[in-house]
Amino acid sequence: MKIAVSDHQHRGELSLSGRFDAHEVEPFNEAVKDLQAKGLKNFVVELGDVDFIDSAALAALVGLSRWCESQEAEAVLHHPSDPVRVILELTGLDQALAVSNPQHGE
Repeated sequence: MKIAVSDHQHRGELSLSGRFDAHEVEPFNEAVKDLQAKGLKNFVVELGDVDFIDSAALAALVGLSRWCESQEAEAVLHHPSDPVRVILELTGLDQALAVSNPQHGE
């Protein structure tokens, strides 16, 4: 998986591509920690180019969302690819997490 990290308008942005699985959770968490160390509390995670996601990766996204909530901030999963969107829907996480998907009018 590739992770592009940036900070825009006081929020951390992580653009992911490829497989987001147990092997990639640590690099994802490290990228998040680096942005948190800069004082960022709001996050956007771009998932449009992720072609696979597993339970460990879902747990990392839930963890980020919970941390943001504890900071009175928000983590938004932006434009999940079809495979990711299906997994989010099957697990019910599409209702538990903030998901933005312009292609589906949300």
